Amino acid sequence: MKDKKIERHNQICRMAEQLLNFDNKKVYHLYRYLNPMIGYRATILLLCIEQRRSVSTEEIKFIGEVLGTLSNKSSFNVPLLTEQPLSFELVSQLKSFKTRLGNSYFISAKPQYKWDRNSLNDGSKSYEIDLLLELYFVYGNKNITIAKVALEYDGPFHLQEKTVRSDKFRDAFIQSSDIPVFRLPSQNSHFPPQQGREEFATRLDIYKSNINDFICNRIYDYESHILNERSNNSVNEINSINLASDLNDTYL
Repeated sequence: MKDKKIERHNQICRMAEQLLNFDNKKVYHLYRYLNPMIGYRATILLLCIEQRRSVSTEEIKFIGEVLGTLSNKSSFNVPLLTEQPLSFELVSQLKSFKTRLGNSYFISAKPQYKWDRNSLNDGSKSYEIDLLLELYFVYGNKNITIAKVALEYDGPFHLQEKTVRSDKFRDAFIQSSDIPVFRLPSQNSHFPPQQGREEFATRLDIYKSNINDFICNRIYDYESHILNERSNNSVNEINSINLASDLNDTYL
C-alpha cells in the first residue's frame, strides 16, 4: 500500500512537470490559493484538469473551497487516476463531528464526473457533473455508501433560457437516482466588482454550510436507523426470553 502511494505521488509530480508552468502568474496564484486548503496532490490534479479539460478558474476555486471545508486534514489520497482522458478520485476523512456509532466517515470526490450520456436521452454527447461527492464508511473490506450529492457551479452561460431548461431536466434525472443537486450561481456581474465579490463570498459560505448540513443529516439518519434496528432486536430478544420462560412455567 505504501509503495502504491509513493508511485501515485511520483505520477502526480510528473504530470505537474509536463502540464503546468509555474512561471505563469495565473497558475502560480491558483496553486497558492488551493494548496493550503486541499494539499499538494489535489491541487496539482485540479490545476491539470483546468489545463487539460478547459475548466474555468472560478470552477476550480469552487471545487477547492468545497473540498477544503469537508476534509479533516486538508490532504487527499488519490486511489484512482487516469491520465488519458484525465479523471481521478480524491478521498479524505471527513472533518470530525459527533457520531453515535463510533464510525470514521470518508468523503470521495470526483471532479468533472461523466454521467451516463445514454441514460440522459437528451441528445447531448456527454454531461459532466462539476463535483460528485460520495459519503461512506469502511466496514471490513467494504465501503458502505450512505449518500451521494452532485455539486454544480453555474457560470453566466447557465442563465440562458435554453441552458436553464436543460439544467432542470438533467437535475431531475440525477435526483431520480436519489442524488440531490446543489447549484451555486457565479458572481453577479450587475454589481460593482467589490460588491459582487462580497456578495458571492457570502453565498459561497451559505452553500458550503448547506453541503455540510446535508452530510451531517445523512449520517444522523443512517445512525438513527441502525440504532432503532438494534433497539427493536433487543426488544424482540427480551420478548422471546419471556415467552420461553412462560412456556416453561406452564409446562412445569
